[in-house]
Parts: sequence; structure tokens; C-alpha cells
Amino acid sequence: MKKFASPYFITSLFICLIGIFKVQAQSKYKDHLIEKLNKSYQFEKSIQVARFMILKANSNEKKLYYNNLIIGAYSNMEKNDSMLIYMKYSLELLPNVQDSELICYTYLRIGIGYKNILDINNSSLYLLKAINIAKKINCLFVLVKAYSELGNLIITENLNMNLALYYLNISIKYSNDRNYDINNSEKLASKIIALVLRGSLYSILEKTKEGFNDLFLAKTLVNKLPNNVDLLKIVNNQLSFLYLHINDRKNSEKYINEALKISLAVNDKPSIRYSYRYMAEIGFHFKDYYKAIFYSLKADNYSDKNNEEFVSKIYVDSIVSLSYQYIGEYENALKYYKSYTELKNKYYEKNRFDELNKLEVLFKVEENEKKLALNNLEQTKDKATIQILLLIIFLSILILVIFFGYKYLENKRKKIIFKNIENSDKEINSIKDWHEWRNNSKILVNSNLTVQTAVDENNLYNSPELVNKQTKAEIKAGANVENNIDFETSSVNYTNLYFELREVLETKQLYLNPNLILEDLIKELGTNKKYLYYAIKSNYEDNFRSLLSDYRINHVKSMIVESIKNKKKIRIEEIQESSGFQSTASFFRVFKSKTGLTPLEYVEQVRLSNINSINSLSEVMAI
Repeated sequence: MKKFASPYFITSLFICLIGIFKVQAQSKYKDHLIEKLNKSYQFEKSIQVARFMILKANSNEKKLYYNNLIIGAYSNMEKNDSMLIYMKYSLELLPNVQDSELICYTYLRIGIGYKNILDINNSSLYLLKAINIAKKINCLFVLVKAYSELGNLIITENLNMNLALYYLNISIKYSNDRNYDINNSEKLASKIIALVLRGSLYSILEKTKEGFNDLFLAKTLVNKLPNNVDLLKIVNNQLSFLYLHINDRKNSEKYINEALKISLAVNDKPSIRYSYRYMAEIGFHFKDYYKAIFYSLKADNYSDKNNEEFVSKIYVDSIVSLSYQYIGEYENALKYYKSYTELKNKYYEKNRFDELNKLEVLFKVEENEKKLALNNLEQTKDKATIQILLLIIFLSILILVIFFGYKYLENKRKKIIFKNIENSDKEINSIKDWHEWRNNSKILVNSNLTVQTAVDENNLYNSPELVNKQTKAEIKAGANVENNIDFETSSVNYTNLYFELREVLETKQLYLNPNLILEDLIKELGTNKKYLYYAIKSNYEDNFRSLLSDYRINHVKSMIVESIKNKKKIRIEEIQESSGFQSTASFFRVFKSKTGLTPLEYVEQVRLSNINSINSLSEVMAI
């Protein structure tokens, strides 16, 4: 905590946020030319335009509006003396202005101006005035900005950090109001600044987790802004500070380098200087003294000789002096030690040191405000806890929905794949059994007598005696069943009948006939419907229509594979008609159910497969 309450850290945070206030005094007084000049860092030109418009102004309201723009430009240029002159002119114009919103914005602008020159009394006075008027007219933007600046003021001057946290919580509370238009880039920028300040404050209070939450939320919001260079730079700086606080060198250097790249791209010399100085501090922190010296000297190349930045210069000179001492270059160490001493004496001459020590005494807030601050702080903590809990529950539910949704889709996909594999395995096993049957068939004549006949494969189709014998046995069995005689046909009979069915379908390709029905096969085999039904059911585990579909789909597959191998044009309609399907709709439905793919998807899959896969697929289908 002491490290992050150091003068360099606080001053860096303070300077990073000085130039970010570019809001116009009031929406109805907008000047797009000055806005464009400010966004492109052409502050001197914007001042010239504003001065010209003051001369042309025909009302005190317009004069006050353009005068406030000049104050903001001088604040961005860090020319505090000129800024003070125009601040006094704004105060002179205020009694003659009737527009409450413009008065509210003016007090805010003056309060920020006094904060920039460390005039704590006047800064807090005008910021509180702006808050009082904003509450009356319900000006949410001023409330967000003013409370944010009060919190920043306390952090910068190392005062009561709990009170600073309270003000920042109020600022963020108003920025979350449903009437607060975060689609407006200026208003969204104010919310982001409040989040950055609170994230930095959490690091001082040793609440690292909360600090990261605020800073990463701020970074997310920054990406929604069209012109986000300044804010992105600030967020990266603070993330680097916070990662250094937990001794994460990799991420600390990553984010300070991102900030440096942005500063170099827009040639923002003060920001480049501060980035190099902080890189020097990172090197010193991790005892990389050569890097600390190197980045310190790089920072000096971007120093503004006319601007006395005592705190940061004193801090960097001390780092360089100690770094040279640790690596044994005592002459250079002494040189920078003398520079450090001279700057320190100048700092004392300007009474800055005494000012910092007395800030907590000088900073006064009304007793009612203090009591309200403590009460609201506790309420804010409770509300924040509930909101975080609800957010965690919501995210948990969302994660579970996504997880189980993904699992469901994955399981569905796996089922389709396993179904195809299982069907393929069944088909292969069935073909193997069929070949064994063709080589060695066992036919049962009746339930009491089993006749074993060796069948020669070459004469299988030319054995009408065998078919007639089986047919007679089946007819006899059917007759016995009709006469209520207890007749049982063994599973071997059903298996043989099933394989005879397969033999007939394969050799005569009856499945290509779109009008083929079960009765046709009963006549072909010389059996009855009941036997054939049991034969299919016990060996195929599905009905006749499904078996017929298998043959037709395998025929379609073989035609597709053959067409692709021979580089022929594939016509799905022709393949469908020649495979025994009566309609295109039934063809697509059956193909999808059997393979898990549409015909066109299957064609694409085969085309994408390598030649070995195509050959192996052809071999399987040729069995």
C-alpha cells in the first residue's frame, strides 16, 4: 500500500486524468469545430476559435460557454496561469447568467481547474456547488463527473481513502441510472473514468480483485467509444500499475507497452514520457537495473524543459541514481543523486511538501455530508454484494445452459456417428454370416430331426430340390400350426430362410423394383408370411421395409462412389430412380435416417475423402 501511495504513482494517475475532460458546457451550445480541434489535440487553434466566438457572442451565456472551452484547452495544455485568468472571467460572468445547467457545468469546470493546480479548498468548494445545482435540476452527467473528481482529488492528495471510495461509488451509482445516456460518448467516458479511479483506489486499499474487475469493465466500455485513444491509454496504465502490485511483470510490461504504442501513435509527449518512466520503475522493481536506466534516459528525451514536474522527476532521478549504484557505476550514481537533491530543494521552495502534509486538514466537508457518506457507504457495500451475487448466479446459470447445450449437441452428433458405425458393423457381420451359410448351410426339416447338408456355393442357385424340400417343410409346419399341433421351428430354420432371402435379393437385385412387396418374396421363396416375418425379425432386428431400404441405400452409395471414381457427373434424381425409390421425398428421408447425412452431403464427404478411403469404401460395398 505504501508503494502505491507513493508520490510518483499518485502524480502519474493525476496527470493521466488531467486532459480527459473535453466535455462541452451544454448540449445546446455545442461547437463542432472546437470539438474536432480538441479531439485532434489542436488546443491552441481551438482557443483562437473560442476567443473569436466570444467577441461575436451576443449573450452572456454564449460568452460563458466559449470561455469554459478555453479553460478546458489550457488545462489540457497544462498552462495553469492562463487557465486561472479565464476561470476568473467565468466567475465574473456567472451572476449575469440565468441558465442553471450552464452554471452547473461552469462550477464543475472551475472545480476541476482548481484541482489541477492543487487548490484543494476552492476545488472542493466549486465541485460541491456543482453537485448541489445538479441535484436540483437532475443533471446526472455533472453528478457523475463531480463525484468522480472529488474522489480523484482525495486519491491524488493521499487523504481519506474511504471517503474517496464513497464518492466514486456515488459517481458510478449515478452512471448506472436508467436515465443516464451511456450511448453518448462523453457520458460513457465519464463513467469509464470513475471506474478507472475506483480500480486504482482499490489497489491502494489492497483490494486487487475488485480493482481488476473495475479496470477490465472500463476497458470493455472503452472499446465501445469511437475516439478512445486517451481513455484506452489511461486504462492500460492503471492495469500495468495493478499487475506490478501483484508482482506480475509480464502483464505489467504488456499493458504499459500498449499504452506507450498509443502515445507514440498520436505523438502525445507527456504520455510517452510517463510510460517510459513507469517502465523504468518496473525494471527497478524487478532488479533489472540496466532496463531501469535505459527507460529513464528515454523518458528524458521527451522531457519538457519548461514544465517543472518535480514529483515524477525526483522519483525517476532517485531510481537512476540507485540503479547506477547497484551496478557499480558510482560516478553516474553521484551525478543523478545531485540532480535529485536539486529538484528536491526546488520542490520544497514551492511549499509543495508542506502542502501535501496539510491537505487532510485543509480539506473540509460539512458534517452532514460526512455522516451521509458513511451511511451511504455501508448501503452501497450491501447493494454491491447483492448485485455481485445475482451476477454470479446469472453467469453460473448461463454457463450451465451453454455447457449442457453443448453436451446435448455433442452427444447427438456422437449418436449419429455411432449409429452409422453400428449399422456398418451389423451389415459386415451379416455379410460374414451369409458367406458362411453359403459355404456350409444347415437346414432343419422339422423340430425333431435336423438334416445337415453341405451345399456347394457354385450349385446354390441351381438346387430346386433344396428349395422345394424346405418349402414343403415350411408348408407342413404352417399346416401343423393351423391344426393347433405343437410345432416349433428352430432358430436355424429362420436363419437359413433369412439368408435365402438375402441370396435372392442380392443375386436378382429385386430391391431395385420400386413396387416390390413382401408377398412377391414369399412366392419367390416358397414359404409363408409368418415364417418370413420371424426370419427377418430374429436375424435383422427390424422389419422388411427397413431391410429393403438398407439394400437400396447401399446401392445408392456404391453408385455415388463409382461416379466420383470415374469422374462422372452425379445426378441424384437418376440415382434415386434406379435404386428403387418411388419418390424423391422418401429417398431423401430414408437416406438421412440411415446415414445421418443428406445425399448431397454424402457426395461432398466422399469427394473430400482421399483415394484410399474411397477405395476401401468401394471394397466394403462390393462384398
